[in-house]
Amino acid sequence: MTAVLGCATAVCSAQGGYKINGDIDLTAGKVCVITYFDNRPDTLARAAITGGKFVLEGEVAEPVLAFVNVVDQMISLPLFLENTNFTVNINTFASSENKVAGGREHELYVDFKEIRTRFDQLQAQFVGQLMGGQIRTRAQSDSLKAAVQRTNVDAQKAEEDFLRTNPDASASAYFATDGMTLYTPEYLQKKYDLLSDKGKATIYGKQLGDFLAFKTRTAAGVSAPDFTFTTEDGRTVKISDVKGKVKVIMLWDPSSLVGISDHESLADLWRYFHNKGLQIISLSTGSDQERWKEVVGRNDHPWLVGFDWKDGHSAAVEFTRSPLVSSHDILVLDENNKILMYGLRPKELHDYVAALLN
Repeated sequence: MTAVLGCATAVCSAQGGYKINGDIDLTAGKVCVITYFDNRPDTLARAAITGGKFVLEGEVAEPVLAFVNVVDQMISLPLFLENTNFTVNINTFASSENKVAGGREHELYVDFKEIRTRFDQLQAQFVGQLMGGQIRTRAQSDSLKAAVQRTNVDAQKAEEDFLRTNPDASASAYFATDGMTLYTPEYLQKKYDLLSDKGKATIYGKQLGDFLAFKTRTAAGVSAPDFTFTTEDGRTVKISDVKGKVKVIMLWDPSSLVGISDHESLADLWRYFHNKGLQIISLSTGSDQERWKEVVGRNDHPWLVGFDWKDGHSAAVEFTRSPLVSSHDILVLDENNKILMYGLRPKELHDYVAALLN
């Protein structure tokens, strides 16, 4: 988060930074402002509650979605933080009374949330009617399904109009990334194209750009890079050296019990399908070669177990790792090293490979 933060503690000067003046129905306690990036929390500032008031101060390098949290209580107020003054009112008994004011980015954040809430409520209303036994005829069902579809189209248009009207805003870029794993690359590209160069240069715009690049390079039909790796017995091997109708490349973490379990589960896959043309290559996501050697040395592995880290970099990890989501790093290639599938879960591998080879 160093790219986002100019300072991460309350000792920062508020001049040129942000200042959050808060009122709360507590006489004592603590509050903090936290942001999340790559699913990791980062505390930007902390403050004590004194006589029902608090002040949080700091500086951010650019606007970022943050949360004002009351420590040891389940209270969290979203705030699109930028270097300006904010006022916050917290009612610990009635969350509907909580208020945040200040900052153009936060205003845009609230406006977009209102758009989404309006359409979500309509969707819930229609789905409730469909599922609640209120539909008596086929015509009523078809009419309601059509209304749901129109609502989806209208919601999509409203969100696109918002991005088109506010293409520079960090809040727009944030909402362009929101829920992006649910959308097709084509629709994500459409939203990305609605951002200006300034919007694309925000942390959220960069996230979306990186994610689109990731989806493009791991798409079916794309040629995989010819990774070079070192095997357990010290041989240097390229992916192209490995001949098979289907090649499964699993990236696994030798420091994780889940990673080790997933790696050892490849034994069943090998036993069932190797004689039908399957080859398996497993590569370490961790850069600690001694740890990798220790773990792989516990058992015999008939498939190729490799390590491709060099000077702090792994070509396989950098190619397969999504910049935004925790993805299962399993790559399935054909005999010409064209990508067939990326992102399968280990438990999905057997059926997928069986469909290819049986």
